[in-house]
Amino acid sequence: MDRSVRGRAMYLLSLLLGAAPFAFALVRALEVRYDLRFLWLAVASFLGALLVMRLGKVRSRAPRVVLAQSAVAWVVATLLAGSTAFLLGASAALSVWFVAVGFAFCSSASFALATISRPGPA
Repeated sequence: MDRSVRGRAMYLLSLLLGAAPFAFALVRALEVRYDLRFLWLAVASFLGALLVMRLGKVRSRAPRVVLAQSAVAWVVATLLAGSTAFLLGASAALSVWFVAVGFAFCSSASFALATISRPGPA
C-alpha cells in the first residue's frame, strides 16, 4: 500500500529532521578546521533514538503511543549525545546540553514521523 500525500509529506519531514544534525555537524566541521565533535554528537543522538525506537517497537502506530516512545527516545538520545560531548572534552555544560537537546529532538522526531507516516492501520 502506498503512502498518502500526507504520509509522504511527513516522511519527507522526517528525512529532513534526521539529516539536520549531520548537516549542522558538517558545516561546523568545515568552518572550524575539521572539528568532528559535533558529528560524534549527531551519531550518538541518532543511535540513541534508533535504539529506543527499534527495541521498543510497538505494534500500534497510534500517535499517542508513538509520542510516548519518541519521548523516551528523546531522553536517551539527549543523554547519549551529552555524555559523548563530555567524553570528547567539552567543558561548557549549558552549551553541551543545548546542542544535545536539539540533536536529540531532531533524531527522535524523525523516527516518530517516519513511524506514523507508514501506510496501514494505525
